[in-house]
Amino acid sequence: VPVPKKYKHLPLADRNEVFKQILRDEWKAQQGDINEAKFDEYIKEIRSGIEEIIGCNMADYFLCNYEIMTRGQEEYGGILTPSGRGSGVSMYINKLLKFTKVDKVNSPVLMYAERFLTKERILDSHTAPDIDHNVSAREPFIQAQRDIICEEGTFDLIALGTLHYKSAFKMYSRAYNLDPQLANAVTKQIDKYESALKYADDEDRDLIDIFDYVDKEKYGDLIEGCQDYKGIVDNIKSHPCGTICADFDVVEEVGVIMVKSESTKRECFVAVIESGTIDAFGFLKQDYLIVDSIGLTYEIYREIGMEPMTVNQLLDTIENDEKTWNIYKQGLTMCVNQCEQPKSTQKVMAYAPTNISELTQFIAGIRPSFKSMYKKFENREHFEYGIKALDSLIQDAYCESSFILYQEHLMKVLGFAHFPMGDTYTIIKAISKKKEDKIKKAKEKFVPQFARSIIETGETDSEEVALELAEKVWGIVEDSAQYGFNSAHAYCMAVDSVTLAWQKAHYPLEFYKVALQ
Repeated sequence: VPVPKKYKHLPLADRNEVFKQILRDEWKAQQGDINEAKFDEYIKEIRSGIEEIIGCNMADYFLCNYEIMTRGQEEYGGILTPSGRGSGVSMYINKLLKFTKVDKVNSPVLMYAERFLTKERILDSHTAPDIDHNVSAREPFIQAQRDIICEEGTFDLIALGTLHYKSAFKMYSRAYNLDPQLANAVTKQIDKYESALKYADDEDRDLIDIFDYVDKEKYGDLIEGCQDYKGIVDNIKSHPCGTICADFDVVEEVGVIMVKSESTKRECFVAVIESGTIDAFGFLKQDYLIVDSIGLTYEIYREIGMEPMTVNQLLDTIENDEKTWNIYKQGLTMCVNQCEQPKSTQKVMAYAPTNISELTQFIAGIRPSFKSMYKKFENREHFEYGIKALDSLIQDAYCESSFILYQEHLMKVLGFAHFPMGDTYTIIKAISKKKEDKIKKAKEKFVPQFARSIIETGETDSEEVALELAEKVWGIVEDSAQYGFNSAHAYCMAVDSVTLAWQKAHYPLEFYKVALQ
C-alpha cells in the first residue's frame, strides 16, 4: 500500500525504529493515565500491536497520522474527539499515539484489536488500516496534512449527490400521474422526516424511520414505489469527511474539478475519485468528520474552567454518580448524544442505564437491526439460548443475559471453536455479505471444532449431542452476523454521551449557556 512517508529519507528498518521510539516516549508520558493493576496487560497489548503493524509494513501509516493529528492540534488549534469512531480504539497503540483517549485495556466493554487490524488482512487486501478521526473542524487537520505530506496531494474526494425521499417521490408522482392533492399530502409528511434527518447527529440518523413521519397504512405503497428513484445521481459535491492523502501531484495524476463544499459552503477543488473507488487505486484516504458534540463538549469544559477529562478519569467520576445517570432516567436528554430523538429518550428512560457498560449496550441495542429482541432487552428480561457453552461466552458481569449485541461476541464464539482470532472478523464479514463459498468453508470447520470444545468443557460427553448443539450455534452466528454492532464504536458513542450527561448534571448553567450560544 503506497502510504505517504514522513521520513522518506530513512530506510524501512529505521522508520520502524522511529515508530517504536515514539511509542516508548508516549508510554512514559501517559503513565499517569493507566490502571497499574493491569500493567502486564498494557505491555502485552503494546507488543502485540507493534508486531502486527510492523509485520504488514504499516508503521508509515501510523507515523503519518501521528504527525498530522499532532500538528493539527498543537499548531492550528484543532480539536479531536476524546473517544473515537469505528474500531480504531480497540488497538491500545492508537491511544499512545493520541488518536483517542479511550483506554481499551481499562474498558469494561469487550474489544478485540483484530477487529481493527491484522497483518494477514492488510497484506491480503493491499489496503491501509482505517482510523476515522472525529473533529470539531476539518481545516486545522487538512492544513496539517498539506504541511507534512504534500500541498498538491491533499484534496477532498468527490461525492455523488443522490435523490432523497422528497425529490425521489416527486419524480415518482410525476411519472405515475398521482393526484396533486395526494402527492402534496405525502410530500408534507416526507418534509417532516427530512427535517428530522437534517438536524440529527450522524450517529442518530439510522434511528430515524420514515414511517415515524409518514402514515404507513395510507401511503406505505407510495413510499415503496419511489424507492427505484432514490439513489439517482443529481449533483456532484465534495465528500463531507474523505480526503486523499498523497505525496504526489493529485492534479496531474488524478485530476480535480471545482464543486461546492458541504462543510464551508464555498467552491473548492476536489479530487475526481470517490470514497468507494480510492482503495482500488491504492491511494490513501484520510477521514476527518465534523461532529458538533465535540466542540460543544470542549466549550463547556472551557466555560466550567477545567481541563477535559481523560476517559479513565471520566469513568472514575461517573461511577455510582446518581446525578449523571438520572439525566437518562428522567429523560433530560436535549443535547445528550444518542438520546435526543423523542423515541430514544423514551427508550433510555425505560431502560435507565446506571453504568458505562449498560449505556454502551443500550446504544448498540437501539439500532434498527436489533429490533426483534429490543423489548426483552429494555425490560431487562433474562434471555439465554440454553446452550451452556454459548451462554457463558456471551454473559458477563454487566449483562447476565445472552444478547448478542456486538460483533465481538461472535468473534469470541468463533475463537472458542479454535479459529485464529485474526480470521474471526473476516468470517463475520463474509456472512454479512453473503459470500456463500467462504460461509460454507467456515461452517465445515466450525461445527466439529465447536463440538470438540463443548465436549472439552464437560457440557456433554456425547459426540452426537455436541454436533447437534454446534449446528444450532452456527445458525445463531449466521443470524447474528447480520446485526451485530461494533463494540468499540458503541463504547465511544457512550463515552461522548455520558460526558455531556455529566456536564449537564453537575454544571447546568455552563451547559445551557454554551448550548444556547
